[in-house]
Amino acid sequence: SRFCSGHVFFVQRLPSALGVTPLVVHTTYQFSQARGKRQRLRETGLWLIDEDGYYEGKKGGAGFVAMAPEDQPPPALLTPGITNHLAAAAWYRLAVRNLLA
Repeated sequence: SRFCSGHVFFVQRLPSALGVTPLVVHTTYQFSQARGKRQRLRETGLWLIDEDGYYEGKKGGAGFVAMAPEDQPPPALLTPGITNHLAAAAWYRLAVRNLLA
């Protein structure tokens, strides 16, 4: 849990569950490649290159939006399987729609 793969840190959230701070997080395979890796690091506060303006928004806009770790789909949707994967994806789309409404 101190040397985490992307799955262990971002998906399983093992360091958070154990109450430890990892020394290294390896951003393993991500569908969006480098952009997706940067986004995951931003969401967890590990991307330190952006200026504060990125997170505050431009011209009065909302700026960076991230879901809190406790705002997750129901646990039943996080179990393996195509049906659950599609249902979880629908849950996330609905959550993003509600954020932007």
